[in-house]
Formats: sequence, structure tokens, C-alpha cells
Amino acid sequence: FGDDGKPHRCFKLIDTENQNISLDYIQMHLIEVQRFIDILENLTIEELKKNKLLTWMKFFTSNNLKSIE
Repeated sequence: FGDDGKPHRCFKLIDTENQNISLDYIQMHLIEVQRFIDILENLTIEELKKNKLLTWMKFFTSNNLKSIE
């Protein structure tokens, strides 16, 4: 995407004929899991708790769910 290595991208739909129509409820999120794993390995618990996206990524990539309760 030419996004300078961003691990998370969010895309929204638009009406090309009428940009005043709000389609914000329909979103597509692309997440590059490997980049998030690298980020998660260097976070403190306090940093993790402040970021909901990182918290979900920790949940989905954990081998031990008991450790993230």
C-alpha cells in the first residue's frame, strides 16, 4: 500500500456520487500480524492496557490465554 510499514490499515466505503452519505459503519481492517507480534514482544502491561487494538492482537496471537487474563 505504500504505507511506510504500518501494521494496521482501516478502509471505509464511500458513495462516489454523493459523498454526504455516511458509510462509516462499514469498515475493513487489514492487520499484518507479524508486525504486531514484534510490537507486542516489547510492550509493558501498562502500555498494552492503553491500546485496545494491541490488546486484541495479544489475545489472538497468544499461545497461552491464561497468561493474558
